[in-house]
Amino acid sequence: NFRNASIPKENRFSKCDLCTLVKEEKDRSISVRKRDRLSAMLTEHLNQQMTERRHYYRNRERARLEPSEYLSFIIDGMDQNKTNIPHFGRQSKTGSSLWCLKTHLTGVICHGYGALAFFDVLQWPHDSNLTVSILLQALLMVEFLPEKLLLQMDNCDRENKNRFVLSFLALLVQFDVFKEVKFTSQFLQYMNH
Repeated sequence: NFRNASIPKENRFSKCDLCTLVKEEKDRSISVRKRDRLSAMLTEHLNQQMTERRHYYRNRERARLEPSEYLSFIIDGMDQNKTNIPHFGRQSKTGSSLWCLKTHLTGVICHGYGALAFFDVLQWPHDSNLTVSILLQALLMVEFLPEKLLLQMDNCDRENKNRFVLSFLALLVQFDVFKEVKFTSQFLQYMNH
């Protein structure tokens, strides 16, 4: 009985850049042929995203069903504008000029163990050092480390997909922390105009 509750027509989550670009281009286009090509591009992109999700869901289930063999983490940071303090659902002109404490949240889901949250107030650069530190803290909180780590992070070169993070993952194998580490990142595709 939530008669006074309403669900917004448009959700407030940020949208995929490619999806947004293609939809905007499609809205502007008057050519049926171009609109069809853009629709096909969007469908292919959505299928690739679904394939990635299925892969992640398989890894998540492996860790839940076989915890003695697999550990699965997903790590992601939250949009900083949503974690500023104070945070207002609706921003007035007066509120928009107020000083805010800038905070950042990185979440880690350790499948089979639970979720972890790491807050910082931007006292560190958001780069591979932060990613490796958070990954190390998450590993230290797990009671038992199996042979295989399945790690999912987004495609950010600055924070995740770079030589420093990959070197750290290689060290985990070299020092026999894990026999195998599988790192996957979200597929990223750019649209050519």
